[in-house]
Amino acid sequence: MKPLPWPSPSTLRRCWEWKSLHATPPDLARVARHESGHCLVAGYFAMPGLRATASAHSGLTTYDFPPDIPEPGADVNGALTATAASIFHAGVMAEMLYLNIPWAGPVHYARHADFQHAEAMLKSKFGCCASGAHAFGQRVALAILSTNWTRVTEIATTLIATGTWTDGTAPEAFECADDALVLATP
Repeated sequence: MKPLPWPSPSTLRRCWEWKSLHATPPDLARVARHESGHCLVAGYFAMPGLRATASAHSGLTTYDFPPDIPEPGADVNGALTATAASIFHAGVMAEMLYLNIPWAGPVHYARHADFQHAEAMLKSKFGCCASGAHAFGQRVALAILSTNWTRVTEIATTLIATGTWTDGTAPEAFECADDALVLATP
């Protein structure tokens, strides 16, 4: 899979047209990719205690909330907040990559808990339904997932075979695109 680019912080306040996905019934392979996406992106950001479950009808990814989270400092342009929201968008973005659906704009799936969690995180910084912030988070997830797709597939394979997965990977195992460093630039 060709790695997708990390988004530019200059796009955070862009007004994008919302896109939608056709609803399809869940199946184990797709649910496993969805949960693998959450696991991979959360692991990329070193969230501890990652674990996931998947069945043909539903899945769940959980983690231990880090007890000592340092203050992020000034999030002047909102890039840190939108990057954190990528953990919530990662499931649907992994499904899109798995199904070869190209990203053509921010996907609006407001009835899904993942979107609602991302929205709750983003609205204090960007306002309600800020398409640019959701687009940024989704594109961060796509960049991380596409760079580490082999790992997504490994996690999904375990979920399909056993129904559960528990993290045993150190954060250093994840690849990082060189242009990801632009995130820190306001």
